[in-house]
Amino acid sequence: MNRMCITSEQFFNLLLLVFSSFFLYHAFHITEDSGLGSSASIPIMACSVMVMASLMALGKSIFSSARPVEKIPKAVFLVLLMILLYSLFLEDIGFLISSLVFIGVLVFAINGSRLVTSFALALLVVLVTYLVFRIVFKVMLPEGMIPEREILFYLKNLFN
Repeated sequence: MNRMCITSEQFFNLLLLVFSSFFLYHAFHITEDSGLGSSASIPIMACSVMVMASLMALGKSIFSSARPVEKIPKAVFLVLLMILLYSLFLEDIGFLISSLVFIGVLVFAINGSRLVTSFALALLVVLVTYLVFRIVFKVMLPEGMIPEREILFYLKNLFN
């Protein structure tokens, strides 16, 4: 009797496919406007690439001849848990704080660098991301607990 068993690689690739499909579904609902210039075009393209890549990785892991049995590393569970918590708290806490905590904790846990270094790197990444999306692309990011509009309005009036 030949039993099918799923390897950790197949399980992880299946999770990637589920999550990327979920994000692709929601990317199509960002705006009613369609076209290359809409605010949903970049998330749709990125999520489409994620779906295709996860499908290819899943297919490769299913049809590969080698079947090593291995434990799923703890880092995988940490990343999945952090992504889940990030997606749950993004709207309530806001982009700036939740992204800073998300990236800082992941860099600290996975890279093993000092806590101050991890959060300094996370702060740099969050600020650059914020400036690109908020200022350049004019995308409204979840405000949460920080009153971004008031701060930007104050800074704009300060320099005018």
